[in-house]
Amino acid sequence: MEFMIKLFFIVVTLLLSISYANANSYIFIGAGPLTEEAYLVGGTISKTVNNKIRVFRLRASVESTQGDKETLRLLKSGDVELGVVHSKTHASKDHVRAVFSIPKTSVIIVTSDKTPDSVIYPFTKAIFENLNFFKIQLKSMNIIHPKPNESSVGGGLADDAVFTKGNMLTGFSYTIHPAASKYYKEKGIKPKRW
Repeated sequence: MEFMIKLFFIVVTLLLSISYANANSYIFIGAGPLTEEAYLVGGTISKTVNNKIRVFRLRASVESTQGDKETLRLLKSGDVELGVVHSKTHASKDHVRAVFSIPKTSVIIVTSDKTPDSVIYPFTKAIFENLNFFKIQLKSMNIIHPKPNESSVGGGLADDAVFTKGNMLTGFSYTIHPAASKYYKEKGIKPKRW
């Protein structure tokens, strides 16, 4: 019996190692206190990225911060690659770049202008090409709520609802990170105002 328990833990450790090995990049997301919306959004983003580790070769982890100011400080220092902050947060626009916003919330996903394209491009792709999963997770975490006239599909909002790819590129005054912008242009995703 003891041998079986040891064998079980060896197999679990090996499987976890393989999962980590499948990721080319490991990204950290700074996202405010544990009980706030920004942290819940960060956790949902992390879960969405990790849902497709083998496809996008990216693993994400959310890190609790004391709020937007600390998240931006960690972003500037390079301790986190991405941050979830409130859209009204003022930051030096010379180092903060937007990636996307979450429609129907007050949060945006930001990064540093120094974060490599090789991280931001696959991250953006992982979210936008896994969008139905992302919507379902946001809804299950009680972050977004469909209006009565919006249809739901499989627990997530339908593509024609207010939560659309184009709407994810509105509501912020930061410049979009070049790698994210490249992905949006390749896919023909246009915000209401570029």
